[in-house]
Amino acid sequence: MVGLVLTGCSTTADHPARLPQSVSQPVAQSDLRWLNRVTFGLDSATVTRYRELGRTGFLDEQLQGPPQDPPDLTAAISELVITQQSAERLLRGTRAEQQRINALGSEDGKQQARTALNQRGNQIAYETAKRHLMRALYSPAQLREQMTWFWMNHFSVYAAKGSVRWTLGEYEERAVRAHALGTFRALVLATVKAPAMLDYLDNAQSAAGRLNENYARELLELHTVGVSGGASGSRYSQQDVQELARVLTGVGINATDNVPRLPPSRRSSSRRSASPSSRRGCHPAGTRRATWSSSTSAGSRPWTGPASRCSPSSRPILTP
Repeated sequence: MVGLVLTGCSTTADHPARLPQSVSQPVAQSDLRWLNRVTFGLDSATVTRYRELGRTGFLDEQLQGPPQDPPDLTAAISELVITQQSAERLLRGTRAEQQRINALGSEDGKQQARTALNQRGNQIAYETAKRHLMRALYSPAQLREQMTWFWMNHFSVYAAKGSVRWTLGEYEERAVRAHALGTFRALVLATVKAPAMLDYLDNAQSAAGRLNENYARELLELHTVGVSGGASGSRYSQQDVQELARVLTGVGINATDNVPRLPPSRRSSSRRSASPSSRRGCHPAGTRRATWSSSTSAGSRPWTGPASRCSPSSRPILTP
């Protein structure tokens, strides 16, 4: 249970289908049902805004220009570690701490340090859930939060696996929430390049010569076209899964400062720079790169070409 109290923010009604007492004029039951479909519950501010704009105007506002979060909510979110530190910084810090722990001479010291690191990771995952719940309760952008919840279930990851909990907050914020009301294409591409997804479905360990088909299969079966031969009517083969897995070998996570190892003939297309737009991956020259950030513009595309020769340890550094 997460206890949340934000002074100055609206509160939801005790019963989702009951009109708040502060609103004197009745609202049709059909309007109440509709509002409950696009929000997480009614409050006086929502009903007042609905009266002012009407159903079409209210929906247009939610879709085209969701209202800004109230100051108290913004302030509460800004205090969270997941807001103050990027996923890259969190993950790099975790890897550095793991190396420090492994170098300790005392087994008791190692165990204590690992317990502390594990507790910190649990706190990071808790903050992600807390932020999600605070917005569901207090943000006026209710349709965005509804769709964020929906798509987080569709493109689900598991916080307890690998390093997912350290990147989960950025995954929700920049891959899912940022595209929750946008095109499905942009949303899928954002999740494809999200470290949380790449870690959860083992694509970070996939490389040419030792493919891991996990993510490729899930991308087809669950995220997009549906089970082959199932109700969706999709028809793809095991070879299609394998070819997609080969394409995805160039998308991975490198939380180190190591420069990708490439043959001399291709080194000119792989270099590191302070500018995210100039970072290249260790995939064939002329193809597009994968970046750490899941807040990619709708117009960008992942590379589609022959399998990369990357190994997991030689992946490009993925940065916001």
